[in-house]
Amino acid sequence: MSKILLVEDDPVEQRLYQNVFSQEGFEVVAIGSGKECHEKAVGCTPDIIILDMMMPEMNGLDTLDVLQFDPETKKIPVVAFSNLSDAEYQTEALRRGAIKYIVKSQIENKELVRTIRDIINAYQTKQAPVS
Repeated sequence: MSKILLVEDDPVEQRLYQNVFSQEGFEVVAIGSGKECHEKAVGCTPDIIILDMMMPEMNGLDTLDVLQFDPETKKIPVVAFSNLSDAEYQTEALRRGAIKYIVKSQIENKELVRTIRDIINAYQTKQAPVS
């Protein structure tokens, strides 16, 4: 069973996506802040991190920087997941280490699950996906 670390500060969206992935057979560890992300990633060794970009205290870009600084978490694929569709922000998230940027309103749940599954499979077989 693949493990997802879901970092989402909105409790409604957190429950929604936790349910979507759990129903598809994923183990989901959900947390509500970027500040907790690094410690939780080290502790639970997820197969992938789905990271909300717009969070209080520590946003997604800053969280990506922390994850990329540590060799232990740098190897975990991170998908930036946001309602923000600004192209410059997307480019910056990819530059800072996200392997894909997904706009929440532009993807259906089935496609999201398929995308996450494909990324996990690619990393497990050492075939890094193209963003």
